[in-house]
Amino acid sequence: GLDLNPFGLMVTGVVSSLAVWRYEFLTLVPIARDVVFNSIEEAVLVINEDQCLIDFNQAASRIFPDLSPAWIGRPLSRLMGAAVIEKALPADGGPGRLQMTQAGALREYELRRYALRGSKNELRGRAILLQDITVRLVLERQLLNLATHDELTGLHNRHYLMEHAGNAVQCARRYGRILSVLIGDMDGFKQVNDQQGHLAGDRLLQQVAGCLQQRLRQTDIIGRYGGDEFVIVLPETGIDEARRIAGELGVFIVRETRNRMSIGVASLLPEHADFLAVLHDADTDLYRAKSARLQTGISTRELLSEA
Repeated sequence: GLDLNPFGLMVTGVVSSLAVWRYEFLTLVPIARDVVFNSIEEAVLVINEDQCLIDFNQAASRIFPDLSPAWIGRPLSRLMGAAVIEKALPADGGPGRLQMTQAGALREYELRRYALRGSKNELRGRAILLQDITVRLVLERQLLNLATHDELTGLHNRHYLMEHAGNAVQCARRYGRILSVLIGDMDGFKQVNDQQGHLAGDRLLQQVAGCLQQRLRQTDIIGRYGGDEFVIVLPETGIDEARRIAGELGVFIVRETRNRMSIGVASLLPEHADFLAVLHDADTDLYRAKSARLQTGISTRELLSEA
């Protein structure tokens, strides 16, 4: 039979030649490569097996101002700012993080490297990608702050408070440590809202939050439990010390806000099953303190004179 393979090869050759001539494949491919390579938002540095720079895109030039075609063939480690890249990349091949100052602002980059292999799967070099994640990290921190903090007061919100207070109680029980809990609410807060407006009530809660942050330790857990109620977890604090702290807080809040806070106190006991049990006892002590205050009729003005 007739062998058609030579004929087919001839036709393929003619078609390929026409394509190269008519569509300028040999000139378009490099142009397309340059356009795509330089339009990538991520910075790209291409190095060979000897860690020498063999290519880069425009985004890399913006990160490393000294980068120019003159650097091609030179060791990447000599490029100012790029010497830390290899140190920032983990040995296991995973992504790395790199912080750099640009135009007086701190930027954070995520680094990834990709192996470049030849036709026989031999390693020929690597491509290093740098992605600016500064804005993403800022948004992530903002979202985390919204998820864990009360928007009005800036204190920890109820969800965060309950989770970390529960962990603190478990830790204290496991290692035989002392721990106390305070719960306080503002006396006459409803009257503030009714007579002065909700904005005045909001300002009062913000003032109280500032007082708590100013007077308490960094190791203490402070949160807004709800409404005008605040909860404080005091690690490494016994009942006597907790009552002293509660008394000083009450006086300080009166002096700073001209409003009074009633505070209940309880310490972790063997019979407490969890944080909620300690909080229940502190809440009981709070209402006991409110009742005693109503019976004695001590006014805010009298407390101010004592402060």
